[in-house]
Amino acid sequence: MVDLSLKPIVSKSQPKLAGVLGRPVGWRHAYCPIDDPKTFSRAWTINAELVFEPDDELLEFVCTENEKDRQHFVLTQDTGTRAQVDVALLAKYTGTYQATGPRGVVTVSITLEGDQLMMALGGGPPGPLVPQSATTFVGPMGSVTEFITNEQGEVTHLVAYTAGAEFKVPRTGPPR
Repeated sequence: MVDLSLKPIVSKSQPKLAGVLGRPVGWRHAYCPIDDPKTFSRAWTINAELVFEPDDELLEFVCTENEKDRQHFVLTQDTGTRAQVDVALLAKYTGTYQATGPRGVVTVSITLEGDQLMMALGGGPPGPLVPQSATTFVGPMGSVTEFITNEQGEVTHLVAYTAGAEFKVPRTGPPR
């Protein structure tokens, strides 16, 4: 058995901290001795048993409730790696897509204005999709959008990467 225990970190003004004890597969014992005389009248320890449940999926979530920082993110057209994509290929990406998320169904409209691919969410104003490759684009507010095609070269869906999450968004309407 491998000992995965961590040695306490000692600081004169900070509490002594420890970590996770190595145990057989399936559980861990986490502990944290607190010994900070400037803050507490006596030393104490936090002990917790951590149990691995293999039938559960990995829970990874970024909470965007009440998120107010994204509006301040400014994306310029010059991302440093703007790829050149044929207008005929861009036209294949146009159409409507439907995203289902925690706030319900949102319609995503992809249009072509001249040689610029545009994205509009839920009837809002369109924003540019800046090409990074023939299939990958940086969208409004820094989201990354990738168009996925089938064996016949038809676009079936797009994948949006935003706020640490990945969303598969099926195509629901034909090219415009």
